[in-house]
Amino acid sequence: MLHLLVDTSTWLDLAKRRDGQRWIVAIRVLVNQAALELLVPSVVIDEYGGTDYEQALLLIDELAHQVPLIGAMTTRNFDEVLDLLRAGRPLQATDDDHRRVVERALSKRAPFHRSRNSVADALLIGAVRLPRSQDRPVH
Repeated sequence: MLHLLVDTSTWLDLAKRRDGQRWIVAIRVLVNQAALELLVPSVVIDEYGGTDYEQALLLIDELAHQVPLIGAMTTRNFDEVLDLLRAGRPLQATDDDHRRVVERALSKRAPFHRSRNSVADALLIGAVRLPRSQDRPVH
């Protein structure tokens, strides 16, 4: 099985695209065939909308009436991406993960070796630990 972790900005870009359904459907099919498992750190859900997601959808729906290009397809994309995220394997960062991220930032080690990276990026990377039986490299 392939494990896939996708950053929040990529999910948002996918949801906004008019051709986003092409990718969303392909991901959903692979998930349903158990060929792909989405790894979903809590930070992705929080950044995607968290508990205010329904409010974000209402705003998108309101904008859809004002700007035809947003329309029903984009709203559908956001709904389907959220469904994929909710169906994925949730990954929760531990206190130890947070501590390691802060230590990396203080010592300016990757991913903090450049000014544009953030704690959220580091948590995305640091929180992904699969059980050993599933920890195989993808070629």
